[in-house]
Amino acid sequence: MMETNWPPDTPLDELPLSVRTSNCLRNAGCVYVSDVVSKSEGGLLSLPEFGRKSLNEIREVLAKGPPVSVQDLELEIERWRGRYEGAIEAISAIVSVHKQETDK
Repeated sequence: MMETNWPPDTPLDELPLSVRTSNCLRNAGCVYVSDVVSKSEGGLLSLPEFGRKSLNEIREVLAKGPPVSVQDLELEIERWRGRYEGAIEAISAIVSVHKQETDK
């Protein structure tokens, strides 16, 4: 089974695949990412007009995953900023307690 970073219910039409690969998969009845990842590499290679180049392409696209939006990146930055600020406060508190203990 192939590994993927795409949600299984993603339509294959949303993947950046060549026309040839898309047509081969569509003609084989594959509509979603889950349809492709459920097939073995040998099963894919047995599809008409689906060769090694198409297999390498689908492997690469599935492994890469969907593009990340600017909005997703901004949310991730905010999430990390919150974690970072919390860490600074925690370290400051530990240093303060340690300083009080050593000053005794």
